[in-house]
Amino acid sequence: MRGNYTPSNMKKTGKQNIIPLVILMIATAAAGAILFKLQFDSRTKAEEKEPEKIYDGYYAYVSESDDEVFWQEVYEGALAEGEETDICIEDFASGLKSGYSAAERIRIAVWSGVDGIIAEGKSTAFKNALKEAKDAGIPVVLLGTDDAETGRVSFVGASGYDLGLLYGKQAAGLSKQILNRKDRVTLTILSRQDDAGTTQDLLINTIRDSLLRDEDFNNRITINTVSVAAGGTFASQEAVTDILFEAEKEGSVPDIIIALSGELTNSAYQGILDLNLTGDCNIIGYYATDTIREAIENENVYSTILIDAKEMGSLSVDALSEYRESGYVSEYYPVDSSVLSKEDPYENGEEER
Repeated sequence: MRGNYTPSNMKKTGKQNIIPLVILMIATAAAGAILFKLQFDSRTKAEEKEPEKIYDGYYAYVSESDDEVFWQEVYEGALAEGEETDICIEDFASGLKSGYSAAERIRIAVWSGVDGIIAEGKSTAFKNALKEAKDAGIPVVLLGTDDAETGRVSFVGASGYDLGLLYGKQAAGLSKQILNRKDRVTLTILSRQDDAGTTQDLLINTIRDSLLRDEDFNNRITINTVSVAAGGTFASQEAVTDILFEAEKEGSVPDIIIALSGELTNSAYQGILDLNLTGDCNIIGYYATDTIREAIENENVYSTILIDAKEMGSLSVDALSEYRESGYVSEYYPVDSSVLSKEDPYENGEEER
């Protein structure tokens, strides 16, 4: 039997249905309001600007070198030290590298009135720009290769003598291995023309002297030095490959190549691969890209000399800050050097002496 619905029952049932609907609408509105409030607060916080940081100094970092991997790591070391000491470090006018030379970027930094300049470069124009910085009263810290005539207040880098000893010991150990199967060992030192000067001359002479004084060789070692013109990575690679190609034609491929820069190290390794000289020519290099590290692991490169790039950057900031605070600073900040090889992956250069 169907239910008997009267108008009063219908009104009552309608009211009962409306009440939950109203409650649902209120709850939905409340939830929407809460969600809107949360979203508003989130957006407001995101849009709020962080208070502008006040720095105690503003230093320009300018590198002229083509060896960008190493010098970028130096910059990262300077940047980290600057953050800790409230100094703003800028890879100055880096977005303008294609349009401005390193010397011009130095001049822009001078015109901008920076508090200090951290610089790496060797060209005459670059050094002249640094002299202009001195004349403007802006202190300069030089990296890598020193030149007191620029008026720099300090130099941060590895000692040419210490590096020479590290190279010499690596070359001596490898040479003695080669002399176990040959009567004589030949060694070629690859240097960059634009690095010519006191520091590089000291480095090369130290390598030669440490080897020639070793009585174990007893005149069984020949050392040559080849200077490679600077011109970028590809030009360097082509020049080194040509040197190896000519040596191969003459039957005089060196047993050992000592490369005095990261660029030359990579170029020598690529040249050996291209000419299929792996095993015939051993490399003792400088710095280590991922490629060179892998080559050492696979015994295609004997060893490489490492300079603590981040320490170099950090010390350069410390040197500038010390000069600004006291008016005095040490003329030379030494940077740690070490050897990376298959046998001694973390051998420290200081412990070697």
